[in-house]
Amino acid sequence: MIPRNAHAGLPVRLIICFIILSIFELHSFSHAQTKAKADSAILHRILSEVKKNENSAEQILPDASLPEIIQLVKDLGKEKDLIDLFNQIGEDFRKSGNYGKSIRYHQKALALSVDIQNPSLEAISLNNIGTVYRRLDDYKQAMTYHVKALRISDSLDDKHSTAIALNSIGNIHYLNGNLEEAKRSFEYSIKLEREIGSKLGIAINLNNIGNVYKSKGDYVSALKYYGESLEYNSLIKSDKGIGICLSDLGKIFLELKEPNNALDHFQESLKLFQTVNEVHYIGECHLNIAQAYLEMRMYDSAIIHLERVLIINNKLRSRSQIYEAHKALGLVFKSLGNFRLALSHSETAFIYRDSIINENSQRSIANMQTVYETEKNRKEIELLKSLDDFNKLIIQRQRLIFSLAIAIVFLIGLFAYLGYINKRKSAKILARKNAEIEEARNELQKHAIDLVIARDKAQDANRAKTEFLANMSHEIRTPLNSILGFSEILKNRPLDDKGVKYVSAITSSGKILLTIINDILDLARVEAGKLEILISQMNFKRVLEDLYTIFSSKANEKSLKLSIITDPDFPKIIFMDEIRFRQIMFNLIGNAVNYTKEGFVEIRSSFHIIDNERMQMIISISDTGPGIDESEKEKVFEKFYRGSDPNVKGSQGTGLGLSITKRLVQILGGTIILDSQKGIGSTFSLHFGNIRYSNEFSDELESNNSEFQSSMIFYRGKKLLAVDDIKLNRDLISGMLEGSGIEIIEASNGIEACEKALIHQPDLILMDVRMPVLNGIEANIRIKNHPPTADIPVIAVSASGMGSEIDEIHHQSFSDFLLKPVQINDLYSLIDKYFKKFPDGSPPVV
Repeated sequence: MIPRNAHAGLPVRLIICFIILSIFELHSFSHAQTKAKADSAILHRILSEVKKNENSAEQILPDASLPEIIQLVKDLGKEKDLIDLFNQIGEDFRKSGNYGKSIRYHQKALALSVDIQNPSLEAISLNNIGTVYRRLDDYKQAMTYHVKALRISDSLDDKHSTAIALNSIGNIHYLNGNLEEAKRSFEYSIKLEREIGSKLGIAINLNNIGNVYKSKGDYVSALKYYGESLEYNSLIKSDKGIGICLSDLGKIFLELKEPNNALDHFQESLKLFQTVNEVHYIGECHLNIAQAYLEMRMYDSAIIHLERVLIINNKLRSRSQIYEAHKALGLVFKSLGNFRLALSHSETAFIYRDSIINENSQRSIANMQTVYETEKNRKEIELLKSLDDFNKLIIQRQRLIFSLAIAIVFLIGLFAYLGYINKRKSAKILARKNAEIEEARNELQKHAIDLVIARDKAQDANRAKTEFLANMSHEIRTPLNSILGFSEILKNRPLDDKGVKYVSAITSSGKILLTIINDILDLARVEAGKLEILISQMNFKRVLEDLYTIFSSKANEKSLKLSIITDPDFPKIIFMDEIRFRQIMFNLIGNAVNYTKEGFVEIRSSFHIIDNERMQMIISISDTGPGIDESEKEKVFEKFYRGSDPNVKGSQGTGLGLSITKRLVQILGGTIILDSQKGIGSTFSLHFGNIRYSNEFSDELESNNSEFQSSMIFYRGKKLLAVDDIKLNRDLISGMLEGSGIEIIEASNGIEACEKALIHQPDLILMDVRMPVLNGIEANIRIKNHPPTADIPVIAVSASGMGSEIDEIHHQSFSDFLLKPVQINDLYSLIDKYFKKFPDGSPPVV
């Protein structure tokens, strides 16, 4: 690559004059051959000047002049040269960290490749765009471009482009934690690179396979692949490749607690990346060096490099590196005793981590929905097959009984006839027929056994589905228990306005995520017509304000105007299932924000009074998104339908959202209507014709919405035993009850719970149901069967939420039941039920 500062002093006015004079020369030549030679010479000068310094590209190749330059290129048949130039400029901007301009020039290369119908160059441009989006952590966009490139390369049998696309796809799988998929992609890519003899491609893939083994903790295999990659990079003298290998080797030495060795490798790789001006890798090297200094407790040196990481990545917008830098600075300043700076950096790291977790959560939920639907369909097919076999056996049994009846009638007549002819012969015939009847009876018994087996298989299939739903509920609710629980604790702590806003956003988002998870689990009940609806008082405007808080941030990121327009006289209270209503609105508003690139998203509410208690209500969600074709309006409400236009961003979901939304609206007694025009936008209207309303807040609603002030409740000399195999859950209970005067005793399994219940004689036990060694149900039985502990109330705590497990808990003599995520109001309500507060409400004396 030519140095970036070469010819940097060339005056812009001189370049513009040169272009104008060159164009003037074009029109002054009379002879066609002379004109072609002049055109070629001018084009050669322009392209050469841009190649010397990509920063001059926008002066030499302004957008206004591009059509003329592109036409000149086409006349001379030099389109490939201009496409190569655009891609080279894009790569240079990518290396320097200017990702916006990088995408811009790769898009120009792509457009020209499509225009001249050159699929090979089109695949190269698509791979380049995908690589930039991967640097921006937009893995979904990156995957879209790489998959398009892979399809084109496959159709052309272009092994080089195919290998590049596979390598890029493998990197996205690796970043998403799909290590086996990543390894398969890298291995297929390196196979193609070996066939075409590309040493650079072989080196890159060897390094990537080493990364997979490093993530698995197999450092021996990782070092082997890194060493082979380093040999290939040294052979082709690739400074960038050598730098990557040295950096990865340094990370392994850091894992092996050899910070000095790691630091040497990181510093050497930094020099190489600075030589080739790879800004992304320079930032990563500074972060690695800082980590090494942290291991060595050289905090001043670590701070210098972490600050450089922030300077570089604030320009690159790499959230993962910014998060790691702020997290490390928080630890450094905490170690140095500067708690103000430690808290500031930790809070900033938390914000970046939250944005990364949100994206990972969305991907995880999409993956879980796909797995759930696949398993559900498979079990339904098995169940239907079992029922079909069951019905066939019943028909076969009926036929057998009918045939047997006919045979008996025939035998009676035959016996009478034979008795009349010959009593001796009839005795022999009777014996033979009796044997046949016995054989038929045995066959009938066999069929009866087959029927029982078929029935048991059908029941097993149903139990397997129920167990799958229970396990998924438990695995998701368990981390949500900590997210929502600690958020509730933070609400009661002194926070500044920004902290209050962040905690409220976490709580609202966590509750919405919990609602979505509950509705995924309820999908089977929806289809069976057994979904439980709980109509209660709902503060309509507050619900809309919560939804606005959740989606306003994403709308602002996309420069969308998100607005809520509600009739000022709209009743304060409506009677509705709030959980289901929130899910309906969450799905519709979320789709509008996700699909709309520019313009607005508007939520409008209106009503018409029927009488003193009833009203009609209409809610519309409008957007300026891509719109929906007339032929697809009915299909969008079908299960698994994701749209026919692959270019519409957001069409890669599970296809369940609108289907569930329509069913929930119908269950709540309403209808949903879609009005949309392709390219203009869409409006989803909800019509409810008979809704109860009120303009007064009831005591019930106020109490349900009030924040629980745990600091106002004190208990003297009370003991509570918290039993859970996860330490974080026990810490959560302790945090919620902090300052209540209750002594908290902890146990990590059922056996330990039985022992501590006997020793400490607590006044109340919170018992997790699913635990190793001895589960909560068995531990409760032991406690109840042991006289010294038999009278202690035991509250079951579960994250399942499935009816079967709750029924079992009720049958096992538990005093009460608490569902995870544990809400602080629910916890104190149960405690208040079994403890007595101080008569005067004063705190205990210490």
